[in-house]
Amino acid sequence: SDKTWSGTPMWQIADELEEQRRKRDAEERRKASTPVAVLNVRCEGEHFLCELTLLIPTVGAQVAHDASGFREVKVRGPRRKLRAEAIADGFELRRGFHESGEAEVLRRSHGLRSKTWAAAELPAESARIDEDEDQEHRLRLAQRPRGTGWSRQKDADFFIHTHSPMAYDPKKMQYFAVEAATNRYVPCDAPHDPVEYAVAVSAGASLAGKDDGDLALPERPRSLLLKELVLTGRAMRKPLFFLDQPASCFVLFEAVRGSAAADHCSKNFHTKLLAKLSSRLQFWSGAVTKSL
Repeated sequence: SDKTWSGTPMWQIADELEEQRRKRDAEERRKASTPVAVLNVRCEGEHFLCELTLLIPTVGAQVAHDASGFREVKVRGPRRKLRAEAIADGFELRRGFHESGEAEVLRRSHGLRSKTWAAAELPAESARIDEDEDQEHRLRLAQRPRGTGWSRQKDADFFIHTHSPMAYDPKKMQYFAVEAATNRYVPCDAPHDPVEYAVAVSAGASLAGKDDGDLALPERPRSLLLKELVLTGRAMRKPLFFLDQPASCFVLFEAVRGSAAADHCSKNFHTKLLAKLSSRLQFWSGAVTKSL
């Protein structure tokens, strides 16, 4: 026959496939060894703050890390009145990470507490905060519900919270809460991811009078002091793990109309308070707290 084979030889196809495999492996190794910073801007009540999630490779390191092989470190900026200020904080922290790593981010986060941005330094409130390099990690983090207490229901595609009537759909990246009137899930805000501040709190209460007799009067004031609000909630089976810490509660009851009401409130107020606090996982802003 005068017909000749004009296709690609099998050895060439095999070489091309092997080259493609080597490139994929090299790209995966590069991603696994490249630190990434994922920047988000959160709205908490009337304020905004930046949240920078540092993803630091831990290949071969004997430290706690997630299944992706990265150690996660969250660094947050101060609360700001303007979203543009929070974005500027985030850009500053991310630059520090790219330049000098985790230690520089922590150093700059302390400096931002006293930083006042000039109007000319602020980016647009619609400025892009993501980077091409963080897209894969950003999506992975967004598909994971915030905070603790979440569990996936068998083969279901959504998460249910163990202590609150809430659910999270990772595909829609939307949180849902049970509406009391209809007992149906409706969209709601994300739960608060708490921060533990490096603040030492010392609290106490005492009652002083002209003499010892004043301390035993029926109309004497009563006080309620909860030094560790989160620990108290845990002991009373009212989880408050979503509150920023330290968190304390102090109440003074004046017995202006007799001792019965003040005595009852001082003994039972905390049971009502903890039940109310534990029913809401979102951030307790000043306005929400006042309406409590």
